[in-house]
Amino acid sequence: MPTDATLADFTRFLNRQFADGRPRFVAFAAEFPDLELQADWPRVICERCGLAHHFTGTTVTLALFRYTVREVLDAYRDTEPSATVFATPTVLDLPMSNVYFSAPKFSNVGHAVGLAPRSDCTHLTAELIHARMDYRPEHWVAVGTVSEGELYASDIRQLRDTHLQCLRRTPGNADYGSDCVA
Repeated sequence: MPTDATLADFTRFLNRQFADGRPRFVAFAAEFPDLELQADWPRVICERCGLAHHFTGTTVTLALFRYTVREVLDAYRDTEPSATVFATPTVLDLPMSNVYFSAPKFSNVGHAVGLAPRSDCTHLTAELIHARMDYRPEHWVAVGTVSEGELYASDIRQLRDTHLQCLRRTPGNADYGSDCVA
């Protein structure tokens, strides 16, 4: 187990690495009860949050952080009152990804494309972004690795189709995406 000083140093290092102002993609802890107690939590979080870029066929190390909405808001309490701290992700908020799927109009959250979808759509995970804030050592929950094979275009096409069908099952979205050309 790392010492408190080592964890603090590594946390500062991570904060410097991501000091470019990129938003943080987050999901609600309530959707992942006891996640860190699951031996395969890195795979679970990647599958539920659509983190296909970690499915590389090699071993990828992931860190799990947990903090409160209040901590994010407090990081911006001295900014202009109209500043947006939380938002629904858009295609402009991340590098291009073939698993990104825009949220239905008027939705207050995005839904990541599940990499292990369920026919009952319970895999849909609410996804938000928030303005950058510095992590603190107490935010660390777990560190683990994932070693999943790459997803192919045919896999992603099927995942996106399933995702669209699940979004269409949510209230008010029966025709979502019907005006798009394939």
